[in-house]
Amino acid sequence: MKKVIATVVTAAIALSMVSGCNKNTKLTEAPGDPSASSEVTTDTSSTWDPQTFEELFGSQLPNYLNHQYYFDGKEVPKTVSNYYFITSFIEIATNYVSQGYYTATTMGYLDLAAECPEGSGYQTYGDYFVAYAEGKLMRALIIDARAEAEGMSLTDEAQKNVDAILDVYAQRAANSGKTYEEYLKLWFGPEMTEESFRDINEMDYLSRLYSIWYAQNYEPTYEDKYFHNIRYAVFEAPEQPFDPNTPPATQAEKDAALAAATDVLNKCKSIDDFPTYAQEAVNLGLAKETNDIIVNKYGQRMVPEFEAWAYDESRQVGDMEIIYAVNYGYFVVGYLGREEQSQSVIESAAATALSQDLLAEAQSGVHDLHTDDPYLASPPAPTPTTAPST
Repeated sequence: MKKVIATVVTAAIALSMVSGCNKNTKLTEAPGDPSASSEVTTDTSSTWDPQTFEELFGSQLPNYLNHQYYFDGKEVPKTVSNYYFITSFIEIATNYVSQGYYTATTMGYLDLAAECPEGSGYQTYGDYFVAYAEGKLMRALIIDARAEAEGMSLTDEAQKNVDAILDVYAQRAANSGKTYEEYLKLWFGPEMTEESFRDINEMDYLSRLYSIWYAQNYEPTYEDKYFHNIRYAVFEAPEQPFDPNTPPATQAEKDAALAAATDVLNKCKSIDDFPTYAQEAVNLGLAKETNDIIVNKYGQRMVPEFEAWAYDESRQVGDMEIIYAVNYGYFVVGYLGREEQSQSVIESAAATALSQDLLAEAQSGVHDLHTDDPYLASPPAPTPTTAPST
């Protein structure tokens, strides 16, 4: 059956599928660029010494490899699609399974045969995994196509950097007592060759150069350059608490929280009075906390209702109001104005813009990424770990 990829799967989608698992991941080395600071290294204290791909990754992952993909009518080398499936498998284990979000096998990997939570949009975690890996593959291929369209190629310096990355893998192979190709086949599948691995790393490095080029040519918007500075006090009374073991606020609790918030707001003749009366409410146990906070589009995401208030086009310095957030309760908020962002935040804005741009292109239908090879149901894990109910 032809499978058409419509979206690039993001971490936001992944986090919406929280279910749970045990935290016993054995694998701690993600086989990406070993020079990248986000990568972790092999736990050399372990006596675990897998000799085959299946010993390393378990019996489920091989079922999802070696599918022939096509991107805009051209064959994608299986070594390339396999690479993104394998690295996605490790990424999910490292970022989600090990944190207790998903059902795990006893090896600490995602149990691809386990059923997904109701409402996730997937029947099994195998279905979710395919969508996640295909999204990563789609993004890589789109960036590669963009770089080619811009006439970009690896400079001599970039080629030296790729060589340095490959040298690290060669050293890892030597340290493990394996030949370079044996090591690559262990980590990236029996089909991987030295030539294919070089091609993949060159493609990956070209993607980095494109990302840098994109950031250098990015024109920041006014919202990119300036952030909102908000003063707040929160009076807890959530209708939908984050903690599933916490009962929702009763109407009496909501009324009391609103009354306390209203009292603070009424006492404030201006936003300069806010800290005094808000801290007084905190000291009396009426408010949980009060502070000033930066609200920008490219840092840690805020409470949606909080962001909506901050980004209201009519917002003026000195505005004060009470808003309600279903996950928290009542906020007394005050607007302190805008301040200029740091260069690092502007760079984050460019990275976010590129991510959104790629997502829009993937969803536009301009590109066709598909495989005609069906995905069979994953074999059951030897001893899956049951995800706790949430």
